Amino acid sequence: SNREIIERACQMAEAQATSGKSVSKVMVVGTHKDKLGINSEAKLKEINKELTKVHQKYSRVLIRKSSDEVIFAVNAMAPDGEERRQYTEELQKCILEAVKKTGDV
Repeated sequence: SNREIIERACQMAEAQATSGKSVSKVMVVGTHKDKLGINSEAKLKEINKELTKVHQKYSRVLIRKSSDEVIFAVNAMAPDGEERRQYTEELQKCILEAVKKTGDV
């Protein structure tokens, strides 16, 4: 399942983060909001519920979008412009906050 894949990736990221190696120490999970289709909000809520369980185990490496969201749902087909810039800024902010918390900056 996707959750198992994400959990395994978190295990590897956490192992690398604690190894002292100079590697990425955080992980972001995203999805194509534009491809979720009908009931996309319900699907996102369900995905976030599952990923919250993974985040509880791997909060050191798995970045949260907000207090109730783990997954970053973006419109991958958004043209260059304001919408894409907002996605970029939001993601950068979340990554920076997560990295600051780990003390790796």
